Amino acid sequence: MKFNISIIKQKFLIALGFILLILAVFLGGFMYLLWNQIIPLSEQFLEVQREIKTAEEQIDTFKILVAPDLKKNELEFKRIQNLFFSEERAFEFIVFLEQTAARHNLAQTISNPPSEKTPRTTVQIRGKEGDILQFMNEIENGTFLVRVAGVSFSSSPGNSSASLDLVLRSL
Repeated sequence: MKFNISIIKQKFLIALGFILLILAVFLGGFMYLLWNQIIPLSEQFLEVQREIKTAEEQIDTFKILVAPDLKKNELEFKRIQNLFFSEERAFEFIVFLEQTAARHNLAQTISNPPSEKTPRTTVQIRGKEGDILQFMNEIENGTFLVRVAGVSFSSSPGNSSASLDLVLRSL
């Protein structure tokens, strides 16, 4: 069997050309993915990293500038939060009303105890007119944020009565 070197060269060059063509297709596909997918995604990734770094710097600045004051004022925040009505404090509010009425020598009736759904309650009080006004002043300046939605007075010699429609403020 006689082999011609030129036939072997020809087959080698054809195989080499075919391999180079396949390599060029793979390289072209990689370049396409690189330019259209990988580079934009890596730019987005770097942008997100920059945003994270900026956020971390802002958090550090917050910790340095604001956090110490927040700790100082935490007690004040709790006091302010306690001014607002919550379901857990409904009983405490009723006791507050009863004790305030007793301090001012007033007879009281509380209807519609407040709740989260209806933070409105009605208080009817009976006693001297001056005591009723002091009661209302103490309610207004008391430990609960209360809006007086309505007041009605009735008076007879020596005895007065009032009906207060109170709305408690909740968070």
